Amino acid sequence: MSINPPKYTYDDYKLWQGDWELIDGYPFAMAPSPYGKHQKIMSRLIHIFSQELEDCDCDIYPELDLIINEKNVVRPDLALYCEEVEEYLKLCQS
Repeated sequence: MSINPPKYTYDDYKLWQGDWELIDGYPFAMAPSPYGKHQKIMSRLIHIFSQELEDCDCDIYPELDLIINEKNVVRPDLALYCEEVEEYLKLCQS
């Protein structure tokens, strides 16, 4: 007999403490913050991208939730978004 773990939605995700990602309705605890080397590389990438996109109406967001749909919420290291962002990055209407 196989027992499937419960699935969750974005509404559940919003109530959780700590750092999580939601993939196909399953919660995944985020690892502790990245090492210094990782953060140094991210900082350099943001700088390079910012220079290249200087004339573009897009912004770079590090470590901001990306709401894909009701069952998928991830936190990419960097995201380039060319629309106004008030709270979180969204690919769907939540």
